[in-house]
Amino acid sequence: MIPNYAFRARKDAYELITKRMTNGYPVNTPTSAGFALVGISGIGKSSTLLRILQMYPQVIIHRKYKGQDVPAPYQVVWLKIDCPHDGSIRGLCLNFLLAMDRLVGSKYFKKNATKSPDELLPIMAQAAAVHCLGVLVIDEIQNLEEAKDDRASQMLNFLVQLVNTIGLPVVTVGTYKALPVLNGEFRNARRASGQGDATWHHLKKDEEWDWLLQGLWKYQWTNN
Repeated sequence: MIPNYAFRARKDAYELITKRMTNGYPVNTPTSAGFALVGISGIGKSSTLLRILQMYPQVIIHRKYKGQDVPAPYQVVWLKIDCPHDGSIRGLCLNFLLAMDRLVGSKYFKKNATKSPDELLPIMAQAAAVHCLGVLVIDEIQNLEEAKDDRASQMLNFLVQLVNTIGLPVVTVGTYKALPVLNGEFRNARRASGQGDATWHHLKKDEEWDWLLQGLWKYQWTNN
C-alpha cells in the first residue's frame, strides 16, 4: 500500500502542472505563499537567508510509513539555487535538478539534461512534489531580466503554479534590478497571500543607527 502523499506525488504532480488534472484524490487549497526579498548588493540578503535555512535539517529520511517502506524516503526541507546569469529557464531547471541529485542521490539531471525548457518545468515540479520540498529559494532573481522573449514572464507564471497547485512556497531574492521582473502576477500572488515583499535599504543615521553602534562598540579592542 503506497502512502497517499507518495501516490499523489508520483502519479499526479506531472499532470497537475501540464494538464491541471486532479482526478483520483481531492486537492486542498494550499496555504503556502510566495515571498520576495529585495535590497542593494552586498547588504547580506543571501547570507542572512542561508543562516536561517541552516537552522533546519536540509534532508529528512523516512524509512517507514505505517509499517510500509516509503518509495521516496528523502524529504527535502529546503533548497536554495541561483538563477543563471543569462536568466534562462532551462539553466534554472537544470540547476534545480542538479541540486536535488546532490542531496538525495537521484539522477534527474542525467536523465533530463537534453530536454527543452517546456519539458523540464513539469519535471522540476514533479521532483519537488516527490521529495515534499518545503521551500524553494531562488537567489539572483534579477538575472531573469536577461532572459530572451517572454521567458521571464513564463518562469514567474510557473512559480505561481508551484505555489498555487502543489503548495510549494517560493522565496525570491535579488537586487533592485529585480523589481520590474517581480511585478505582475507573481507580485499579486504574494500580496494575496499576505506575505508581500521585504526591501532592505541602507541604515539611516537615526536612533536605530545609534543603537547599532552602541551594540558594536563593546567589541572595539583598540584605543584609536
